[in-house]
Amino acid sequence: MTDQSKAVCYVDNGPDAFAYCQIAKQVIERCKMIPITYANFGERVRRSNQDHAVRDDFYGAMVAAIRFSGDSKKVADHWAIAEFEKAWDQDFFIARRERLLVYADMPIPIAILHQHRLSENIHVVQTLDDFQSRFEIDLKALVS
Repeated sequence: MTDQSKAVCYVDNGPDAFAYCQIAKQVIERCKMIPITYANFGERVRRSNQDHAVRDDFYGAMVAAIRFSGDSKKVADHWAIAEFEKAWDQDFFIARRERLLVYADMPIPIAILHQHRLSENIHVVQTLDDFQSRFEIDLKALVS
């Protein structure tokens, strides 16, 4: 059983999700937190036995982080999109916003994310190194 008060849940559905999950794990560990990472978690996960586990981790973690990458179809297929669309206005989710980190690779137009109710605190990252630097800064700001 994971100590959720020290957990950081990172969900990625980009074509290079495994590399980003590895970097996220390293950053989370350097911040003395417990990493929980999910790679290639698209809409199909909602119809699997993994959906309940990722949802428990995502909402239970001290910090939740997601990254969007690819074209508009790939963005719409991200596991987290349906969570935002159905839960964004609920009190529980509103309280979580300050502990939610959202990253997007270029050339994803931010307008696509806005269509899915993601309108605040989207960090645009260009490369894996850029993500690593930005994620570490953001995470340290939340957990210190």
